[in-house]
Amino acid sequence: MRYKKITLHTLRLSALTMLIHSGAGFSDPQIFDGGQHELTQQVYSDGIEAKSKAQVNNQPGQALSLSSGGSKKTAVKASGESTVTLEGAEDKKIVVDT
Repeated sequence: MRYKKITLHTLRLSALTMLIHSGAGFSDPQIFDGGQHELTQQVYSDGIEAKSKAQVNNQPGQALSLSSGGSKKTAVKASGESTVTLEGAEDKKIVVDT
């Protein structure tokens, strides 16, 4: 009986640890609301969102990683006539526009 209680307690702690490390439900994208913005971080692991006519650009020549954090959310979201412009290799631009 005591072994069963220890095992259950260990399983609960393991599940709690996995939940904390996965950040399930607690991650939010970086939001840019109106105006002009520059991506200053190298990694946006929870994605970005531009809204209310925001213009978002990355720094030329800087490495940039955008991801949705492994969820079903999008890595880049633009709404409300916003524009996200990303400069890729060899000055090729990638634009997400609404």
